[in-house]
Amino acid sequence: MQPGGDGDVGDDETAASLLGWLAEQGYSRTAEVVDERENGNRLTRMLRGDCQVTVSRDRGQWYVEAGPPDRDGFDMNLWEAHLRGEQPSLEPQQFDAEARLLRNLLHEIERTLVLDAEAVADLERQRAWVQESRWSSQAN
Repeated sequence: MQPGGDGDVGDDETAASLLGWLAEQGYSRTAEVVDERENGNRLTRMLRGDCQVTVSRDRGQWYVEAGPPDRDGFDMNLWEAHLRGEQPSLEPQQFDAEARLLRNLLHEIERTLVLDAEAVADLERQRAWVQESRWSSQAN
């Protein structure tokens, strides 16, 4: 399975819809970088309060991450696992699934960033574990 989707037109529409929805939620664009070539890289950062959401396309693959504005965000797989007290999946999700999760979890993510001082450190540990586990499984 490809992380972030397969880069098709549907993903472009999903990204545009997600960015519009974030604007409706009161998020403001703080950064936008666009490579105008077909399937060129894109990055849009949006911020409200203590939560920054990044929607990006890298080599034709779309991704969405959320976190505090002063560091790299966390994908929705990590957020869902953290909020549910579960272990994150090693398999990346399709972009449309990530976009749906952001819509469903955004208010919990915002609340967690404000109220849980340990959340970011826990998410960093989970991200490192996922990366190490993926790397180990590819090496075998």
